[in-house]
Amino acid sequence: GRLDVVLECIHAGGVDTEALPLRHRCIARSLEAGDPWPVGPARQPEVFEKLMDAGARASTEDLLELHWRPPCLYLQRLSPQSLLLVNGQVVQSRSSLLQHGFEVSACARGARQELPVFTFRVLSKRTSV
Repeated sequence: GRLDVVLECIHAGGVDTEALPLRHRCIARSLEAGDPWPVGPARQPEVFEKLMDAGARASTEDLLELHWRPPCLYLQRLSPQSLLLVNGQVVQSRSSLLQHGFEVSACARGARQELPVFTFRVLSKRTSV
């Protein structure tokens, strides 16, 4: 089986995400077990160029990575310096369990306070094909 995952951007610093059509604020992928999914401006440029203001466009680093280890979807921090939040709580460990409807936020690299640059709502559905 596979897991279909959509990350819907519900917050992007300096951008009114609600004014954007869904196709400009959603990233989708069908994951197989053990298949890592890196997310960031260099990986999904067509979406991130709509979500980033000009000053932030210089950043091309991956923000996070998703892994599907059936039956669970996990968020993985890519470096100790990356500050990620799940439902507003700082992710302390290297990986964190995600569920349908959870919100994942990526904060500015090296940020000391939790000021998200991007927040995505996780939408997932298991498929048997």
